[in-house]
Amino acid sequence: MINLGSVNGMRAQIARRMLVALLCMASLQVSMSLAQVLPDDAAVAGKNIPRAADTRELLDSIEEQFAILTVDRELIKKLQGDRLRAAQFRLDQRTLDLLTTFIRAAEEILQKPIASGDRGELAARLSLYSVKLDDQLKSRLIDLSQRVDRTMLAIESLTGQDRATARAELASIEAQRLRYLELIIDIAQLRRALEFAEGPIEALATQRLKSYSEELVGSVLFSQATRTALEEELARRPEDSDLLAAVALATTDISRAARRLERVVLQLERLSINTSAERRVLLTQAKGVSVSLVDADVLSTLLADLAASAERWLQTHALDTLTQVVIFLGIVLLARLLARFARAAANRAFKSRGRKMSVLMRDVLASLMGGTVLTLGVLLALAQVGISVAPMLAGLGVAGFIIGFALQDTLGNFAAGAMILAYEPFDTGDYIEVAGVAGNVNSMNLVSTTITTIDNQVLIVPNSKIWGDVIRNYTGQRMRRVDTQFSVGYGDDVEKVEQILADVVSHIPTVLPSPEPVIRMHRLSESSVEFIVRPWVQTEHYWETYWALQKQVKLRFDAEGIRFPFPQRDIHIHNA
Repeated sequence: MINLGSVNGMRAQIARRMLVALLCMASLQVSMSLAQVLPDDAAVAGKNIPRAADTRELLDSIEEQFAILTVDRELIKKLQGDRLRAAQFRLDQRTLDLLTTFIRAAEEILQKPIASGDRGELAARLSLYSVKLDDQLKSRLIDLSQRVDRTMLAIESLTGQDRATARAELASIEAQRLRYLELIIDIAQLRRALEFAEGPIEALATQRLKSYSEELVGSVLFSQATRTALEEELARRPEDSDLLAAVALATTDISRAARRLERVVLQLERLSINTSAERRVLLTQAKGVSVSLVDADVLSTLLADLAASAERWLQTHALDTLTQVVIFLGIVLLARLLARFARAAANRAFKSRGRKMSVLMRDVLASLMGGTVLTLGVLLALAQVGISVAPMLAGLGVAGFIIGFALQDTLGNFAAGAMILAYEPFDTGDYIEVAGVAGNVNSMNLVSTTITTIDNQVLIVPNSKIWGDVIRNYTGQRMRRVDTQFSVGYGDDVEKVEQILADVVSHIPTVLPSPEPVIRMHRLSESSVEFIVRPWVQTEHYWETYWALQKQVKLRFDAEGIRFPFPQRDIHIHNA
């Protein structure tokens, strides 16, 4: 035990140091001090605790800390304003240090053998401090609760920076209060282990933990409801910066209250108190399902809530939702029928123009009209069920600008398709050769053209490939000339050959009389005399005429004794 003189001298020295510290702290904003000294969810105790391994030194330290706290309480009575709040904060910090020292001393006593004489002596001394500690803790818990109430009341009348400072101060006070409760539970368990008499502080801490858990649950639920209402308003006014700030603040409040509630639930479970209601609230905030939060009670309660919510929804919203779904589907189905009718009507209108419009142009325009009617129908259906169409259209405009850069090749195909439709270089059914492929045109849209080859292969050719290449349309004209060439020997009668060829051409029914067929001796080659035969036919009779002409010429030449010459070369050998 230390003598009274040394205690008085120490008190005077401590008092002087406290006055100097308080004068320095008065120039700073209290919220800055609180944020630096004690973060929201960090433990504050244990920073200035002696590291002495000897239990007696820890007990001496407890006595010294009690003396310091007595001086602090006397100083607080003379202070006001920011200096008072700073001194109260410092008093709570030192009280927390005292609790931590008490816990360390109790743990070391428990580690000593039960039969040890030192254990009994040290436990008896710690028991005296335990009684004294109850009075200290009771006054601190009451003071903290009053400060929380006063600060919360003051926040309602503050704005701007003052409100933010008060909120920071409130967060620091609440963190200190929670730390008090956690350490009290630790001390209560150590007291039972040391067989100390149970003090009133355990019951007070249990009561405060229960009320604090209710307060935090209410805070989470209230902040959730507030955030939901703010988000609904923000959906109507997305550019309102005040609403954005309010939503962010509500989210922060929910997160902070949920973190504290987790710590309170842990302490309540140490006291064997049912926390199913608190864990259910925490589950609604958890990003993932935590096994520690779920048990049979919580699961059954959640299932009951889900069933009740489903029943309420069915009673209040099911009929309206079903009606909206029926209206939406009805309008969409009607729009599809109207789109089909629009396509059919467009096709009939375009066909009445005869050859003035290509089949491709007619098909594409009819498809666009049907698609337009269907799109308008879907937009009307969305508007009927309460979905705003204007933001969607605005979004499509912005999205179209962005997609334009990402899909430049596709837009090139659109432009090429428009040019093909405008200039009509081919039509459906035409046999064309383009982009290295040849075949009949089956169909076309604004992106690509479908071509079927002679051997029935289907080719999808991008319009940009077609418009950027030479387009050869074999069936683009109503008449075509069949170009053929026949060879006879040098010994055959040229006039007779011309008469035979003219007679063959005149007996083919698909050959047109006008323009007149061209039959001429074309050239003299190395081993034959070549004749050209070029009759004109309707485009659809081209191959029929070509094959008939080849066959009939061969039959007549055989009948008239005219032979097709083989390539030959005469070689003359001169003996020297």
